[in-house]
Amino acid sequence: IVAIGLGLCASFKISSHRFNRFANRMGSLSGVLLILLSALLTSLSGEGDAKLWAQPWSFYLGVSLPCLVGLVVSTGLAVAARLKKPEVVSVGVECCYQNVGICTSAVITIFRDPVERGQALCVPLFYGLMEAAVLGLYCIAAWKSGWTKAPRDEKFWAMIVTAYEVPDDEDGEVDGGRDGDGDGD
Repeated sequence: IVAIGLGLCASFKISSHRFNRFANRMGSLSGVLLILLSALLTSLSGEGDAKLWAQPWSFYLGVSLPCLVGLVVSTGLAVAARLKKPEVVSVGVECCYQNVGICTSAVITIFRDPVERGQALCVPLFYGLMEAAVLGLYCIAAWKSGWTKAPRDEKFWAMIVTAYEVPDDEDGEVDGGRDGDGDGD
């Protein structure tokens, strides 16, 4: 809660495109580090039941289904609602993507017994891996199908590092689609 509050405060007080990019990168790094911490804690629990790769098939099915069903149903409903293609992709991603960091933090805080903590951490760890794989494939397929704002013939790494939603300028100002010379065209 403190991190969310500080993030909102910083974004309100600091109006800088450079700061926004830095904060975004730090958030991504934090997420990756939290996944690594989860994997480490499940590995160090000492019990086979707490290992991600030692779960019954019903665990993998039960944790995967919300991700898959959420993506399919939300995409179908967005298409049925006749949203624009990039909006359909956004709805699908937003309905499938869940912040596993919140769950991971809660598990680490709630469970004191290393075995129970390891078992509980398997859920957000596997869901996070599942949603990364599923959404990665979904977004690549949407991009190559022309359903995103990124040009389908763009090079992969250029597409990954480019924000197509907001123009990339130095001071973060958006000129409303004009070319910046003040004549409105």
